[in-house]
Amino acid sequence: MPEPLQLQSGGLALLVTWLVISISWRQRKKWQQQLADQLSNWEFRRRWQPQALDTSHIAVQVQQLRRDPVAAVRNRPRHASYRQQLMTATRETLLHLSYFRLAKSGAPPKNEVEAPKHTV
Repeated sequence: MPEPLQLQSGGLALLVTWLVISISWRQRKKWQQQLADQLSNWEFRRRWQPQALDTSHIAVQVQQLRRDPVAAVRNRPRHASYRQQLMTATRETLLHLSYFRLAKSGAPPKNEVEAPKHTV
């Protein structure tokens, strides 16, 4: 008659084996897809033919940059349109606030008390 410890260890071994097999069965499609992706990547790298970089269209600009590197920095376009758009968006946002809507209509805000008028 087997001892209880042997039965328990045998049962544990069976459960662990079943667990490993079930997890690997569930992950099989994912592993197959990863393997197919890796194979296609290897095939692409094997067939890829390197090409020389054609710099003839920028050669003049490179020569100018070598002659006067500071001129390239000075001649950069400013982002004036970005600043203008930012100011317009800020202005529109502020005008949509209730205080400025009331000021635009000419009526004083309800929670503010008008200053007394002094006559001299």
